[in-house]
Amino acid sequence: MGDISTHFSKSEIECKCGCGYIIVHSELLQRLELVRGRTGFPMVIGSWCRCVKHNKDIGSKSTSSHISGEAVDIGYDTQEDLLTYLFWLRHFGFLRLILYHSHIHVDVSTTKTNPYFEIKKGVI
Repeated sequence: MGDISTHFSKSEIECKCGCGYIIVHSELLQRLELVRGRTGFPMVIGSWCRCVKHNKDIGSKSTSSHISGEAVDIGYDTQEDLLTYLFWLRHFGFLRLILYHSHIHVDVSTTKTNPYFEIKKGVI
């Protein structure tokens, strides 16, 4: 299916501004492949890597792990999908998770607080 790995394509990973910036952090990709294999349904990737300009344009912090390709935002539609993702993300060693109303931010940064779990206002 994918051209970067079994389940992920270049278009899912590269910066959404269209600049072509792409960086693939191998640990993140390997873990996401395991999660995708276990969930049995496609992951909707909202944002994987971002160039510095796009990251700034969308109002994200300059320290965002998306810039280094160490973070991904995974969309979900139902609470069942959310719980399934959370279970498998933790099972496969993701220590940094932030829940938003429509997506889960996960990253493999070693320079930020680990473990870290946050639920943004309005999620529950």
